[in-house]
Amino acid sequence: MGHQTINDLTTEEQVLWQRVDELWKCSLKGDFSLIRKAIHPQYAGWDANSVVPHDRTYAIKSIIDKSSKLVEYRLFPLRITICENQVGIVNYRYNARIRDQQQNVRAIKGRWTEIFYKKDQSWLLIGVHGEPESVKVINAASIY
Repeated sequence: MGHQTINDLTTEEQVLWQRVDELWKCSLKGDFSLIRKAIHPQYAGWDANSVVPHDRTYAIKSIIDKSSKLVEYRLFPLRITICENQVGIVNYRYNARIRDQQQNVRAIKGRWTEIFYKKDQSWLLIGVHGEPESVKVINAASIY
């Protein structure tokens, strides 16, 4: 099974995909207030590199972590499934660049499954699972 393109998505799937992109854009801009509102109180996620799942508090802390900043990203939808217009599952790949406190820029890529719950016509993130696949330094800040 291949990936879905934006043109292949139903209207509701497009709305959900736009929500995924909107949350990445908020991270890019450093606008974390919308992200906080978009994560359900009963959220549970699991980065495949972690031994145990994490909760909403951990997710928010990791997103607003000042040790790195998202500077660029591209998302690639693989599959979007909406169940009874209330639960959405989004599988996608991503490529991104992040800048650390030493101004090093790293290229990362990976895959995520994000699970959303629709409440009051808004998609709330209730769970994630995925992992980065690689981290590569693009340019390092001069030490001189």
